[in-house]
Amino acid sequence: MTLAQSPPPAGPEAGPADTLLSRTTAIAAGPLRAAVNRIDHGHYPLEILAEFGAAGALGAHLACNGGGFGTAIAAMGAASRVCGATGFLMWAHDVCGLYMEQSDNPALMGRMLEDHAAGRTFGGTALSNPMKALAEIEPMLLRARKTVGGYLVSGTLPWVSHIAPGQYCGAIARVQSIPCARWNRPSAM
Repeated sequence: MTLAQSPPPAGPEAGPADTLLSRTTAIAAGPLRAAVNRIDHGHYPLEILAEFGAAGALGAHLACNGGGFGTAIAAMGAASRVCGATGFLMWAHDVCGLYMEQSDNPALMGRMLEDHAAGRTFGGTALSNPMKALAEIEPMLLRARKTVGGYLVSGTLPWVSHIAPGQYCGAIARVQSIPCARWNRPSAM
């Protein structure tokens, strides 16, 4: 057994990160292990992600929770040793939380971020296409058009595997410019 595989300390000497990792390891060894076959056949394990969230594993990396990136990575590792797909879902959810926290958008802070970190709501990242577009590997697939009160986004992201109805994601769209109306000056007579 390597250090990365050894269980975190338990008992009175355990700190908050150790307690979080013990709880995460227990969820991975119990409910997650029991669901791996169903997950491999298409089950989206929101109930297990909610358990990870309640244990603190989906928000440890956020500044509002102490910025424990190492703890968050260790929690993803505990899940990934049992089910790589679930570890990936945790990563996508964690990254979305980071987008929310770093956005300076008041609508994404407070209760919304708390619910996200606690696994009461779910989101992910949809930035594979923009990164490929910036590298000129593929075109930007989402387009945004300014409307009254915001933007209307259209397009498809066929490879976003971790977003279900009722969830949200961080994405980038190309803003379409609206052609200016041509102004015709009356000709001088």
